Amino acid sequence: MAKGKSVGNMLRFAGYIVAVIITAVVFYLAVNFLRSLHKPQIEAIDAVPPNAIVFIEFSNPGGTWEKLSERSALWGELCRIKEVCGLNSIVATLDSLMSENTTGELLKNQKLTAAISRENGVHEVLFIMELSQNTDVSGIDRFVKQVNGERSIILNREYKKAMIRYVNIPAFDQPFQYTTVNNLLIAGFNENSIQSCIDRLEKGNPVVQRPEFLKVRATAGKNVDANIYFHFGAAHPSMAGILSPFCLDITGNAGNFASWSELDLIIKNDEILLNGYTATSDTTTNYLDVFRHEPHQGEVTSILPYNTTFLTVLSTGEIERYLDEYRQYLNVAGGLAEYNRSITEYPSIHGADLENRIIPLIGDEVALAITSASGNETRENLAGIIRLKDAEKAFITLGDLSLKDIPLESPDLKDYDYNIKKLPEGNLMECLFGPVFHGITENYYIILKDYLVLANNPEYLVHQINSFYGQKTLDDNYNFETFSDNISDRTNLQLYCNIRKSIPAITSCFQPSVADILRTNQSTLVNFEGIALQFSYINNMFFTNVYIKYNPEYREVNPSNWEAVTDAPVSGKPFLIRDHITGRLKVIVFDEMNTMYLIDHEGRIKWKIPLMQQPVGDVFMVDAFKNRKIQYIFNTADYLYLIDLNGNYVGNFPVKLASKATNGISVTDYDKLKDYRILVAGEDNRIYNYDMDGKQVEGWSKPIVSHKVVMPVEYLTDKGKDYIIVTDETGSVYFYNRRGETRFSPEKALVKASNSVFYINKTNSKGFLITTDRQGRLCYLTSGGSVSDTQFDVFSAEHCFFYSDFDNNQAFDFIFTDNQRIAVFDRQKNLLLDYYSPEKLIEFAGLFEIPGRGKIIGVISEESGKVLLFDKSGMFEPLSYISGKTPFVTGSLNNDDHINLIICEGNKVYNYLLN
Repeated sequence: MAKGKSVGNMLRFAGYIVAVIITAVVFYLAVNFLRSLHKPQIEAIDAVPPNAIVFIEFSNPGGTWEKLSERSALWGELCRIKEVCGLNSIVATLDSLMSENTTGELLKNQKLTAAISRENGVHEVLFIMELSQNTDVSGIDRFVKQVNGERSIILNREYKKAMIRYVNIPAFDQPFQYTTVNNLLIAGFNENSIQSCIDRLEKGNPVVQRPEFLKVRATAGKNVDANIYFHFGAAHPSMAGILSPFCLDITGNAGNFASWSELDLIIKNDEILLNGYTATSDTTTNYLDVFRHEPHQGEVTSILPYNTTFLTVLSTGEIERYLDEYRQYLNVAGGLAEYNRSITEYPSIHGADLENRIIPLIGDEVALAITSASGNETRENLAGIIRLKDAEKAFITLGDLSLKDIPLESPDLKDYDYNIKKLPEGNLMECLFGPVFHGITENYYIILKDYLVLANNPEYLVHQINSFYGQKTLDDNYNFETFSDNISDRTNLQLYCNIRKSIPAITSCFQPSVADILRTNQSTLVNFEGIALQFSYINNMFFTNVYIKYNPEYREVNPSNWEAVTDAPVSGKPFLIRDHITGRLKVIVFDEMNTMYLIDHEGRIKWKIPLMQQPVGDVFMVDAFKNRKIQYIFNTADYLYLIDLNGNYVGNFPVKLASKATNGISVTDYDKLKDYRILVAGEDNRIYNYDMDGKQVEGWSKPIVSHKVVMPVEYLTDKGKDYIIVTDETGSVYFYNRRGETRFSPEKALVKASNSVFYINKTNSKGFLITTDRQGRLCYLTSGGSVSDTQFDVFSAEHCFFYSDFDNNQAFDFIFTDNQRIAVFDRQKNLLLDYYSPEKLIEFAGLFEIPGRGKIIGVISEESGKVLLFDKSGMFEPLSYISGKTPFVTGSLNNDDHINLIICEGNKVYNYLLN
């Protein structure tokens, strides 16, 4: 019994001991847990220096690098820049070494913050990494030695109980420095920056405690490639070393723009998206506070020219409130007294009362636009735009203020009810809305829809009007349309820049050192189509959106790019004719309702007239009165038409033909004296000859051929002799002189191919004429009628033949298209080009030339209607996809270096730029 009690006492004692141990352990853990609540793990941003301009948080730096290096064409393009290429090589090498090292592999998956600050006038980059609890700090030293190899020299220096290690790296002027403090690895190339981080941790006054920062910090996205924080207050001192003095004046004090921004970074193959929020100061007024009102849906892009390359849009809301807010900002930033003085004195200096007459007209949107800006031309292409509350009232008020002696008119505006007027010179928009509108002083103006457009150059306004009525606005620009899909249509403040078109103007905004880098890498920058920046007032902050588009396949837009719409489907091919007034080319088309259209170089239908029948053959330009004024001549089956530039019938035209025409006319000017002869075949198989009065030419014998003639009559000269050549539908050929008498007859039967014509032989002495027959053989004809032939390859009876110097080597080549094949031979029968198409080729447009590219062969695929273009190197794709259902023509509409291709499909006439 005593023994049992003893055992029981012992068990109870052991239980007490276990309970005490458990209690002690729980108490210890609880105390440490409570301590951890009061002393949380330090974050990287806790160590960011107070002068940091921007810092970037990478939750998964290894994953972000993999996405950049392996899945982003945009990054690949940037790597063409020397500085970026060097960084790419270093990071790639480092990433490779990390993958081979246990410590390195652990480091590349830790949260990383990169901060940029300004130290002693120099921008420094600092890296701060959060280390996990199982990170071997000594392993970091071993990893650094492995990266730098046997040349590693590591020196130690203690600063406030933190050991800073200095590592020599031959590629850099300064030693690489790093230290570990608490759970942070801090690294960089500037000793002061690292010490500043240590001081920041010791004082316990991190940037994250600032109210404005906490606002944007709370909006940071989680599943993004990085979080970027921008400190406006620290940015302004850096601007002087980056921006040109002129741009510094325009941008003002960046530190007063806002307080903090947080932007979530998302990297795509061809895009960079940044979006987040911007906060303004709680204690003072920032410039962005001026826009604290409902976001505005802008419409200014609906009137701006398609080639606008830079645009800033300000949503003013209620104008009186906006200007009051702007004054409050100026009162803080400095400049209120100057602002008030300039408005008060404006009437006495410039003759326009801003407060009482101009401001009441202003609606809820103002903008600054630049078209095709380049270097010194920027000022001439600059415009300020103001949305009006009441366009009719503004028309009257501004008319009263306009200079009475300058009602400027432009001959290019004769189709529109517009006079360009001029307000007294003065910096009206800058005076009201600030230095961003600096430079608009001449004040030529128009009112378009409900917008007032002010410009330094009246030609800008002419371009503005023509673009608007020609449906070539910025909204109609294909590139801007696709670009704007990624930006909001409701915003308070917006900036858009077409990088590709603005590089000269962009470089002028920077200090020479930065501008030199941009100019050196221009070939890379042109592949970045554009950038947009937007601020929209939401939730007591400003939603901020930045979008950058990489687009190496940018579709070029040219002043003559357009599409015109006819009343009915287009019939036949388009024709290019010269305007004798402007020197530009115009387009003539006919539709299935027998309507003739004249379309100008900007795609406007100038006139349309009805015809009695469908035209047959081509349209020719003539100077019927020998006064350098052009008319257009063509025929239908029963009539010969002569029409002037304004769409009026000339003289007694249309003239009834003696016999129904079976082919289109050909127009000859034998002696270049403008004594034109019009040759046409009748259904009676006679060849008729008309003069410019529509009368049959006396002395012409009206030769008769054996069969119907459908091809136009050809005319060639050689050694002072004329050859009028007629081919009937059987392929039989007839040769006549000016009087219609037989010049000669081939000694043996020649059955010419239906899609071939005659050329003067430039290759050898076998005959003065060459063509091809229906067996695809090349035929030579002598002036005595002898015929010989040679074979290049086997071609069908439907082949087309063309004879020209294709490869620009001063020797003519032999070009064949046949069903699905294009073949080009030189004089030795060597193949210069041999292409087989998956589709039948239905139209051969012959040769034309693109500056800088040489001779081009153009054909159309039957099924898809796609235009295929070939130079001496083979097929190439034009800048935009070109297709149509009619033959096409090419020429320079604006009489410049731009080559346009005109093609039709349905009731649309399309104009494409080729170069």
